[in-house]
Amino acid sequence: MNEERIKELINGYFDNEISCEEETLLFSVLAENENGREIFKSLAAVNEAIGQTREEFPNELDEKIISSLSRGKKRGAKGNSFLNPPALFAYAVAAVLIIFFLMFKTDLDKYKKELQTQASIVKRQTKMIELLYNALPTATVKAERKPSIVVTPEAL
Repeated sequence: MNEERIKELINGYFDNEISCEEETLLFSVLAENENGREIFKSLAAVNEAIGQTREEFPNELDEKIISSLSRGKKRGAKGNSFLNPPALFAYAVAAVLIIFFLMFKTDLDKYKKELQTQASIVKRQTKMIELLYNALPTATVKAERKPSIVVTPEAL
């Protein structure tokens, strides 16, 4: 028998999930298989440790839990966390922030369109200035030399 099947049988034994035939098979296999015995011993120790730590809860605890559940159902809307004041305040703040965001986004889109329009106007005007500049006739400069004027101070 393979080791996985042995582990399944051991776990089933401690969980009380195996039949009498499987239990007989398990102990006959454990008599021959050393690894299986080690696994069985370690799980038996764990099971015993768990059994020692179990505590009995008083019946009153069950009654308190059941009564608190029934009170919660009777409360109805009072127990609803959606309607408590801090939650309502948070929802209101979130709604206001969403509205501001949408307003800001529409203004931003409007300014973006205006900027694009102005940029295209500036490009068109720049092209027009270049065309006008290139359309002007070339200028010729003639220089004439005139006699120089000398300024002398008057005699006192």
